[in-house]
Amino acid sequence: MPCYRAVYYTLSISSRFLWSSLFGNGTIERCDELMDWWARKIFASGNAELTTVGNHLLDPTRPYLFMSNHSSILDIPAAYASSSHSIRMVMKKELKKFPVWGQALVASGFVPVSRAGNRAEAIKQMDEAKKQLDRGVSIWVYPEGTRSRSGELAPFKKGGFHVARDLGMEIVPAWITGTRDAVPADTFNVTYNRKCRVAFGSPVSTQDRDIDELMTEVRDSMVELSQLPLP
Repeated sequence: MPCYRAVYYTLSISSRFLWSSLFGNGTIERCDELMDWWARKIFASGNAELTTVGNHLLDPTRPYLFMSNHSSILDIPAAYASSSHSIRMVMKKELKKFPVWGQALVASGFVPVSRAGNRAEAIKQMDEAKKQLDRGVSIWVYPEGTRSRSGELAPFKKGGFHVARDLGMEIVPAWITGTRDAVPADTFNVTYNRKCRVAFGSPVSTQDRDIDELMTEVRDSMVELSQLPLP
């Protein structure tokens, strides 16, 4: 079953990264190597085909703040398998509690965020994302804050937009297609042989931008990307 293999692959890379860290090799490059292996194994386990469009619009030497839709657990490996950038994600704070996996996520630079509406805590958490961006690592954010059960975009949270503007980082809109058909939200039911795609849009400047206008531009770009047909 693909779900059992996914658990095995996840525990495998978590333990391998923690072991590497123990011996002084818990580097960005080591994490990237393991995440790429993991993402490709996940797609292979369901015999899913993943394609990418728009990578030519991005500078591989500079970090970005990526923003995409989120409707499936498969979106996470899709992001890693499609991007040539070193990426870390904003994750639910509760994931830190998982043995081995949670420790590896934090150690490798993932950013734990609480869903509680505490603005001071949210600002502190976003400071962790800033540290990763300062290291040259890109951050992937789901601005809806959680998975969409309908496939439609929910209202955006503002945190990621403030981080990008404060650092003068460009935001890359992205749209993930097909993953919801392969593994719907809230299930581990896998449909084999699905076609999936990650489409990247042109980077959006955040310099001297009004947050609401910035959110509208990124959202409009994502909606436009969602209209691209699968081959």
